[in-house]
Amino acid sequence: MRADSCEQARLDSPIIAELPIDMSCRDELVPISLALQYLHADSDLFAQWVAIITDAIQSSGRDADEDLVSLECGRVGLSAWSIGVLAALRLGLDVDYDRLQDLTSHHRVVRGLLGLGDWSDEGWSHRRIRHNLAVLDAAALRKLNGVLLTAGHQVLGVDSCHHIRIDSFVVETNTHYPSDSAQLMDGIRKLLQIGNKICKECGLSLFRQHAATQRKAKQALRAVGTALKRRGDQRQADLRQAYTDMLTLAEHVCNMGLQLWDHISELRNTGAISPSSDDRIAYLVGQLNYFMTGTAHVAHIAKLRVLEGETVPQEERLYSLFEPHAELINRGKTPHPYQMGHRCYVAEDEYGFIVDYDVMENGQQDVDVLPSILKRLTAERAEDDPLHVISCDRGFHSPNNQKEIAQACEHPNLHPKGNPQYTQQWIEDTDHYRTARNRHAGIESCIGALVHANGLKRCRDRGLERYHAYVGLGVMGRNLTTLGRHLIKKNAPECAADLSKRLPPLAA
Repeated sequence: MRADSCEQARLDSPIIAELPIDMSCRDELVPISLALQYLHADSDLFAQWVAIITDAIQSSGRDADEDLVSLECGRVGLSAWSIGVLAALRLGLDVDYDRLQDLTSHHRVVRGLLGLGDWSDEGWSHRRIRHNLAVLDAAALRKLNGVLLTAGHQVLGVDSCHHIRIDSFVVETNTHYPSDSAQLMDGIRKLLQIGNKICKECGLSLFRQHAATQRKAKQALRAVGTALKRRGDQRQADLRQAYTDMLTLAEHVCNMGLQLWDHISELRNTGAISPSSDDRIAYLVGQLNYFMTGTAHVAHIAKLRVLEGETVPQEERLYSLFEPHAELINRGKTPHPYQMGHRCYVAEDEYGFIVDYDVMENGQQDVDVLPSILKRLTAERAEDDPLHVISCDRGFHSPNNQKEIAQACEHPNLHPKGNPQYTQQWIEDTDHYRTARNRHAGIESCIGALVHANGLKRCRDRGLERYHAYVGLGVMGRNLTTLGRHLIKKNAPECAADLSKRLPPLAA
């Protein structure tokens, strides 16, 4: 059973609209708390906010018949408002679930926002928090960011934004560098762990020497590392021998997995597996099949590259067994020229809010996504309220994109590539263009905040769907902070909590 929020007033806790917040404090929690307090106090915004989360809760619990989960039956769950508060704090403060558990148990402002009183020791475990936040998918978070954008423009007294600047960056996946030997070690280790669990469930002894086999794999991995450090004529021969030993061991473990799969099929045919453990065994067998396939693919690529000296195309390589969707991106920037993850773009308006964002598909570049960005930015705008300025860097340039951006706004700001064209553009353009060009660098401040303050340096969730949701959580944390800072500037302009060097918008 779930409610929109805890509407019953408590003697040991003030109502959320009257919760005292020290606006002179410069901690990141202050603007986020003020933004959440503003959302709760506005009935229209609050209704939109909880309706989006409620729909996400129902959609996340579909059963085999595609029926929505009832909100009036079952155990008592967290309210839609509480889930929204926890989602705002997770990447708004860039904390993990254990820190969220501590905040919900001991921080008075956070407990006040959640409707928990001082007389109660009630707190929520990190598992309960994690499972409740998992209901928010990428689509729901995009809608929540739309509500925050509406709230921000309402606070500022404006109808819409008119100056957009766009740039992209990489959000890394939580993986290591994709060397062939490290991936082979990952595959062998996971196959041994899963195979040992299945054998214990079914009473088999096929993986009884799993610990000794894993030690052999570690020795083979160290041999590869030692061979890579050597210099001289013997280096290549030692490297080939070390990889041969590791590939032989990987093939042996994969064959053990195939034998175990045959044993499980025989036990199922004879009815030796109890119905109570069949679901768990089926899940483990699915994991076993996945890692067998992945390890065999990595071993094949390693054999082609190291032993046969062939060049393998990038699209045929698997860069992570745990995050197979990840892309190896060569940005050529020090100190980390290579990054594992996906390119993401953000579009920031003149007030500091992120009005659009998305994760690019593998292989897409900046120049490929600009038409779709412009289409989304101009889709719901009135004809008498056009965008004034859209600025991008040279990575978004193409002749077609120059035409698209000229149709989308009054003052397009997209530099051509090449030094002669770049210089000629500066000579021909107006002061308005040059001012917008100089201010475009401010998008790097937004990206820096997303990376260092809102957790978008590396995605700590697993899977492509959770990756998209993680990016949405980071953007929501940034928009909440921006909304809170505008509220501080409006209600307490003498406070130092909203120190900002942001220049007045060009649209004004």
